[in-house]
Amino acid sequence: MAASPRVSGHTVVATDGHAAYAYDLVTGTRTPFGPGSVGTTDLSGLTGNLVAGDTFPGPLAFAYRVDTGLFTALPGLGGPWSIARSSDARGAIAGNSAVPRDPTTGYTATHAVLWIPQH
Repeated sequence: MAASPRVSGHTVVATDGHAAYAYDLVTGTRTPFGPGSVGTTDLSGLTGNLVAGDTFPGPLAFAYRVDTGLFTALPGLGGPWSIARSSDARGAIAGNSAVPRDPTTGYTATHAVLWIPQH
């Protein structure tokens, strides 16, 4: 059973609770991506050939290019987690990330993040 399916052009991406899959509606090709049996993959957005989401444990933000099969972990801000929320047609991904815990208060702040692709 697929959860949180996203569609862009002739591509559908969805998760089965662990791995995520990209399915090409033209060729019928199904390509898995994500951590598979060692974690789960949450999909937040699909724009063109770019998938944004996060993996668990973590969560840790990622970008996946459906056209090239490139899976990239996105750097956080030094805290214990980061989440990718959406992507745009130019390849930028928006999300948020925790910063390192303040040793005096134990508080971890969250900040917005914009990951911009390097061309």
